[in-house]
Amino acid sequence: MNEMTPMKTTAVQNQHKPSRLVSESSRVSDAHFEKKFKVYKPNKTGNGAALQFDFNEEKKSVFVEMAKQTGPQLFDWANKLIFKMAVTDISKLILVLEGKMKNIELFHDPSKGGYAVSAETRNSTVSFMKMDRGFYFKLSTQAQGGQVASVAIPLADDEAIILKILLEKAVEKIYGW
Repeated sequence: MNEMTPMKTTAVQNQHKPSRLVSESSRVSDAHFEKKFKVYKPNKTGNGAALQFDFNEEKKSVFVEMAKQTGPQLFDWANKLIFKMAVTDISKLILVLEGKMKNIELFHDPSKGGYAVSAETRNSTVSFMKMDRGFYFKLSTQAQGGQVASVAIPLADDEAIILKILLEKAVEKIYGW
């Protein structure tokens, strides 16, 4: 096949190596290509964070994953925090992204709907707000024993525009429109 296809890239994170860009053509197939929206914000002090939005068409949800920075360009994905967003949650994020609300709080109690991914999680909270410049996203989970873990990250306006488009597309796919 002599047909040219556009090259897609995605950031790939490894516990032992800095993040790097990998072309889609180096993957086995499109089915294995990660289709996540990723924002990595490492910093020199080592307290940066990474954020990923992963649309799961089968579960009709968007999964939010966040990890703390553990070193230069390294993130602790083994201890990531996860939040499963249904359509109503997605729509609330879109309200903030469109400027119709200043901030939102999403609260999930796994005993009342099965939103939490881990049986050890007592509850999870997402806070999302518009700042003077950009946005602020925070995910917190509370374990059954009471321990709280949280990760926060700023989002630039250009990152927020991409997120808004992708979240709207996710809602369209969930409803099959």
